[in-house]
Amino acid sequence: MVRLRNPARSLLSALSSPTLTVGVLALLMILVAYGTLFQVGHGLFEAHQRIFDAWIFFPGGCLPFPGVRSTVLILCVNLVAAGLARFRRSVRNIGLLCTHLGIAVMLIGAAAGGMVRSESVLTIGKGETASLGTTDTGYVALPFRCTLLDFSIRYHPGTTAPADYLSRLHVAGPGIDRDVVVGMNRPFRFRDYTVYQSSFREDEEDTVSELAVVKNPLRNLPPFAAIIIAAGIILHFGIKLTAGSRVNHA
Repeated sequence: MVRLRNPARSLLSALSSPTLTVGVLALLMILVAYGTLFQVGHGLFEAHQRIFDAWIFFPGGCLPFPGVRSTVLILCVNLVAAGLARFRRSVRNIGLLCTHLGIAVMLIGAAAGGMVRSESVLTIGKGETASLGTTDTGYVALPFRCTLLDFSIRYHPGTTAPADYLSRLHVAGPGIDRDVVVGMNRPFRFRDYTVYQSSFREDEEDTVSELAVVKNPLRNLPPFAAIIIAAGIILHFGIKLTAGSRVNHA
């Protein structure tokens, strides 16, 4: 076990507290549930912007509430502290250490992904083709071209409030040449890019689709971390079963 001076040990004990773990996990469950319900009426992109990728958000425009990003950061610190405080250096614990490492990588990847990613907006009318995303400072050249083949809107019964709207696109570029559908909760992913249906605009002639294009170089880090976690779990139970088998034979 790691030996530290009393103040450092007290801090490590507080940060590695199981009570903190349970509390943060409960908060994370609430945020995920709220974000899932929020995206039904506002779309996946808006839910990411306000809740999942936010440090702080204001539910209902009221008091500030921790966002998923800050909650994940606290959970990551708690996880590392728990690993330092409770695990002894032993071959028997290598599976658990591997599992905790994978969880830490997943959490860090999720937090860091929000810092390194870039966003732009692609505005396309029916029959038009675009490959330049608009940002606050200018334009971003995308590695593919999007042609809007069709745009459809479904309204809530008896109202003019959109329940769902989606774009049918033809995406062409190096490594891709096919039709895709992008809806409020149906993003399209290609390499480091994710395309969301963020909004639409109606003018006198036609409806214009507004797509949010997000580039995240760390998008594949969570699946990689999941492999590490699975390997750690298999390794841990494999060691336990092997040790149990030796005891039975003895």
